[in-house]
Amino acid sequence: MCGIAGYSLRSAQAELQQLQAMATAQQHRGPDGEGFYTHQHVGLAHSRLSIIDLNGGAQPLSSQGGEWQLVANGEIYNYKKLQQQFKVNYQFKTASDCEPLIPLFAEHGATAPQHVEGMYAVAAYHQPSDTLYLARDPFGIKPLYIHQSAYGVAFASEPRALLALPWVQKSLNEAALLGVLNRQYSRGRCTLFADIERVLPGELLVVRGGEIVERQRHLPALRKAQNISQQEALEQLEERLFSSIHAHVQSDVPYGAFLSGGIDSSAMVTAMTRTLNEPVRTFTIGFADDSVADEQSTAAALAQKLNTVHSTATFGEADFWRQLDVWVQASDDLVADYAALPLLELANSAKQDVTVVLSGEGGDEILAGYGRYRRKLLAKLLGKPLRKTGPASRRAGLFTQALNLTEPLDDGYDNSGFSRLQQDQLLDISNWLPDDLLMKVDRALMWHGLEGRVPYLDNQFAAAMFALPDNLKQQGKHGKWLLKYWLDQQQVDAPVWGKKRGFTVPIKAWLYPQREKLAADWQQSAVTGPLLNQNTLQQWLQKDWSQTDALLAFRLTCLAKWGQHWLR
Repeated sequence: MCGIAGYSLRSAQAELQQLQAMATAQQHRGPDGEGFYTHQHVGLAHSRLSIIDLNGGAQPLSSQGGEWQLVANGEIYNYKKLQQQFKVNYQFKTASDCEPLIPLFAEHGATAPQHVEGMYAVAAYHQPSDTLYLARDPFGIKPLYIHQSAYGVAFASEPRALLALPWVQKSLNEAALLGVLNRQYSRGRCTLFADIERVLPGELLVVRGGEIVERQRHLPALRKAQNISQQEALEQLEERLFSSIHAHVQSDVPYGAFLSGGIDSSAMVTAMTRTLNEPVRTFTIGFADDSVADEQSTAAALAQKLNTVHSTATFGEADFWRQLDVWVQASDDLVADYAALPLLELANSAKQDVTVVLSGEGGDEILAGYGRYRRKLLAKLLGKPLRKTGPASRRAGLFTQALNLTEPLDDGYDNSGFSRLQQDQLLDISNWLPDDLLMKVDRALMWHGLEGRVPYLDNQFAAAMFALPDNLKQQGKHGKWLLKYWLDQQQVDAPVWGKKRGFTVPIKAWLYPQREKLAADWQQSAVTGPLLNQNTLQQWLQKDWSQTDALLAFRLTCLAKWGQHWLR
């Protein structure tokens, strides 16, 4: 896990000082070293967090003759297989998991990512043809951004590195504001910076002479529901989950797992203890005040049952306000999700003991765990509308301009043959998962130099579980039914069939007493101030708030603080 940056310019020469500034801007992603490459109008920069081949894996990596140069962020889980594939005709210089990407690009060019198992953002440059390949993994686990202008094409792991270039402006993308207010994130290519866009999950760009000459997209290989028995499905789940765990613990540094007490993390840690030959380090977080519900006691009980080396961090109101300011610094591509704040605290705690941590993101999307999937099906059966607006649209009177959520949702797939449940899953896999959940995990963990890995998004596991019959994903009031059934069979005394309590930050209780001060900040902000109707705002502040109001207040606060930090 690292930070990458660089550019292909149209006419100007690459300058080492510019590349160094880009690397410094995202140094938290790679505190263990830096590396640079320049050739005429092309430059690459790398900030390293050492995970595999600690002594020999420095980047940029180069081919024997120097024709290829490569920088990468992430982990390549099938790198040993690729090493074996290319060892006859390619002389490896390192044991790095990323070096096999060089002969892979040399042989396959733009289709190289289709042969990779892992999470990654990659820049591979072929000097003789002046071709720069930029690629992001199919689920969007690792971020990648670009800036296009008359100067050329620049790229980076985070927008802050692009802002280090003198020609990239800190200008607001007003079109992204509604998404943040309603959904807590912006969608697709869109960021809050007008001149910076995301590379989409699974996308590959071909750049020559400072211009993008080709775009391709390689999405996860997800299939329509298969007709298999419960026993066959159960065997598939265990086999693929154990295989994924083995791949995701490849590391030359200490690793552990987040254990929340929920189904995803409980099943993941149970699988780890079933397949590994050493105690697993586990980390959870709970509220310091026992008046607020959480699952730290459930996590501790499971950790004891599984004999993990367990640590618990605590989170309270003071931590909320402290981490809010930290999050605005960490989240340059803003995700206004209050769950990020305890995640920052947990990441900081885990970093004291490990450098790699496994986390349960993706389980709900792949195995259909969300209650909204069942509500959608029920609403369709009953002929009732399902509300699709967010807090800002429901409080439209607060704003000086009309707010609506009419933008089209595109999951990138041909939906023919997919069940209605799978179609709903695909929307989350293509939008909510990369643009909120994975973004949040990447920024919160990398802020502390901690690598996060997500075994539920292993290509083989995800493909098999997505293709389960609908009735093995949802039964009655239970989503993720097959995963729950498997966990129940492990006899670890986890509360598999109970109602999930979760870790819900009491933002209403903490924000409402501060509402006058917060509102003053909103009004003074160049981002949120012009949006607000002052008369209606004062009336709103005098009313009791619902959870919807608290969500909107939190997102306004994030935007105001983000603008103050990033647009000044």
